[in-house]
Amino acid sequence: MRFRVRVRCLPKDLPEQINVDVTHLKVGETLHIGETTAPTAVEILGDKKIPVLAVAAPVAEAAAETTTPAAGEAAKQPEMIKEKKEEAAPEKKK
Repeated sequence: MRFRVRVRCLPKDLPEQINVDVTHLKVGETLHIGETTAPTAVEILGDKKIPVLAVAAPVAEAAAETTTPAAGEAAKQPEMIKEKKEEAAPEKKK
């Protein structure tokens, strides 16, 4: 995947970011450089088949589906840890 793409344009036209509409993509689909729309007066350089981004299923959602409600409630409860208190050692008299 790409975090940066090379563009050709005049310095005054250099975009800080390029926004891409991904609402039509489904999980597992990929968007390539050739499928992006550059702002006016900007040309995106590079192989048009290079993937720019991919849509993946959220990890937290998949994990939440595999747990049962009872297990989820148990996970919310704080863990109790009991520690043995140290007794003070008797002082020696001289």
